[in-house]
Amino acid sequence: MEHTPAQTYDIRIDGGDTIIIANDNTTIGYATLDATMGEITYIFVHPHFRRQGFGYLLVKIATGHAGTPLTPAPPISLLGSKLFATLSKESAPPTERPEGPLFR
Repeated sequence: MEHTPAQTYDIRIDGGDTIIIANDNTTIGYATLDATMGEITYIFVHPHFRRQGFGYLLVKIATGHAGTPLTPAPPISLLGSKLFATLSKESAPPTERPEGPLFR
């Protein structure tokens, strides 16, 4: 099942621990991680962009950046619980940053 959004977005890593996805108009979502603890410490996707694969993409990129699988740090929201439950049912996220025309 493919979760990658179907438009062009900027993806950057800020400060070594924050992954940010943005388009020309707004920040779509971001995630912070603590690679030492193996945790995603915070994940947020703008409500307008939810259920389009951005949470999944943030986790994939964070995992690739950390070089190890990450677990969510508590507390976990209901939406966060659903996201990580979905991810746990699938194979482990790739540990490489996605490439191709969707990412600039």
